[in-house]
Amino acid sequence: MRTKTSFSRVWPAKNGDQAEERLAELDVLRLRSRGGGGQPETVDQILSVNGAAVLLGGPGSGKTTLTKRLCRSLALGPDTTRERYPAIPWAFPVLLPASAHDAATESEDQDLNATLRSHLKNQGGEALLRVFDQRWQEGNVIVLLDGLDEVADAGRRIACSRAAGQLVDSRAGNRILVTSRPVGYSVCRLSVPCTHALLEPFSDNDIETFAKQWYVAYDKAVRPKSPDPSAAKNAADSLMSDIRDNPRVASLASNPLMLTITALIKQQNVTLPERRVELYEIALNALIKSWNKARSLSNRPAGRELSAEDTKKVWAAVAFWMHKEKSTGTVHRQQLQQKVVDFLLEFKRVDELEAEKLAESYIDAAAETAGLLEERGSNVFAFMHQTFQEYLAARHLWLQRPRNDAIARVLAVTGDPRWHEVVRLAAGYVGVIQEDDDTVTDLVQSILLQGSTDPLEPWICSALRLAASCVADDVRVDPHLASEIVVRICERMMALPYEKGRTGLLQYLEAMRLYRPDEQAVKALCQIIESPSWKVRMEAVRMLARGAKQEGVLKDSKHCSMMATRMSKRTPLWLFGGLVREIAAWP
Repeated sequence: MRTKTSFSRVWPAKNGDQAEERLAELDVLRLRSRGGGGQPETVDQILSVNGAAVLLGGPGSGKTTLTKRLCRSLALGPDTTRERYPAIPWAFPVLLPASAHDAATESEDQDLNATLRSHLKNQGGEALLRVFDQRWQEGNVIVLLDGLDEVADAGRRIACSRAAGQLVDSRAGNRILVTSRPVGYSVCRLSVPCTHALLEPFSDNDIETFAKQWYVAYDKAVRPKSPDPSAAKNAADSLMSDIRDNPRVASLASNPLMLTITALIKQQNVTLPERRVELYEIALNALIKSWNKARSLSNRPAGRELSAEDTKKVWAAVAFWMHKEKSTGTVHRQQLQQKVVDFLLEFKRVDELEAEKLAESYIDAAAETAGLLEERGSNVFAFMHQTFQEYLAARHLWLQRPRNDAIARVLAVTGDPRWHEVVRLAAGYVGVIQEDDDTVTDLVQSILLQGSTDPLEPWICSALRLAASCVADDVRVDPHLASEIVVRICERMMALPYEKGRTGLLQYLEAMRLYRPDEQAVKALCQIIESPSWKVRMEAVRMLARGAKQEGVLKDSKHCSMMATRMSKRTPLWLFGGLVREIAAWP
């Protein structure tokens, strides 16, 4: 897994939901800019020195997978560690979800070292605990604290971050790796000197390597006695062909989770969808199908079979409740089971006795096989990936009654950055899954208008950025609204007095790979061609090139020549040559 790194001092963070998201964006921009354009480092290079490191990455970028593989490699011994991660000195590994430490401190105040010792004692008894204590005194332990952002309450997240810093200071030589999404980390930065790294998306070579190895592993899993390497190679080649032929799928495939889902869907001989919300819906259906199958094959009473839609409805309600109420991202079995019973009765699908049987069978299946839920500890459960919790919460946010108040319910959570992914998925669900173009346009328009009441909006642009994210997800909003959002982004890029703010907005234009500007947007894009930043000018030309393919937009060759002249005055020769080729392709 490759990363870009930055060695920096702690940057004091401000409170406030909108400021938190803005700070997160600036964190990412700083990390990218300090990469220096050189070769990215690997995780073992980052962990080769003592102390603390923080690994930031978006949803599905592979943070948890990386920490699990790293922990397993270290647990298998020095030889395996040297083979897989040659730059890391071997150390005793301990993997702990940040939510587990938060849950352990709900009833009593204890430091992270005490949580680690309790966790190890539960896993391996006194023998494992003695080994840990010995290695700790030697300064030869590496702690992998995964998912700091999954501690929903900001105050408790700050406390968890402080505990991680204190752990590093408590004994020289020991190391700690903390993983988090950028938004979840911005207000709770570690208070000790540490390395910050940003997980890079998969490159084309990474995608191809993953596809080849994934199909080999899949083939061995389904045919352990007679694997067929040639069939695995053909399947990988077919997947890569589909990815290369479909730009939308290619853009999704750079995310490890989305690529995994894409491979699973392809393996089922299903035509690959072009939008991530469609991938989530197909994956959700497959997980629920396998979950129901696991229940039916168990030796315990499974209760009455629910339809797939009713099953999704119940677990969407559970996901929404957990996202709202469970700051740890985990829930104890007894409380989870009671919530499932409550929702089954609320939706009037079964009687009370059947509801209890049904809830118990689902949770039993989750504890024994892969499904939407997984057992994180003894009788402690969480969704297998936070993305599925967010997607199900988005479905419930939109579908809970009364439907007429759905937009108001969405707007009520837009001020909290932790709900922004849910809001984007809700927009995708309405526009893509339900194919309701008018309603999703009203939703995105309402998000945009909500910013007019915020005095900080001209500077933070929180509502504008959230609305632009929905457009970038291609949720089928009206093209005129999409153009209005592009115009506003261009206007703010020209008006903001600080470079980080301007380049921060640029990423939203970069994400709109399928948007083609109309005449109104073309005028705004022509203005930002005057920007002193070559990145801004380059993205403006790319978007204008897409607009040129439409009838009635940018047909004037003099207009094209004028823009080329503007670009040549401020653009490096190597870059200008590429842009000229783009302009030459215009009709």
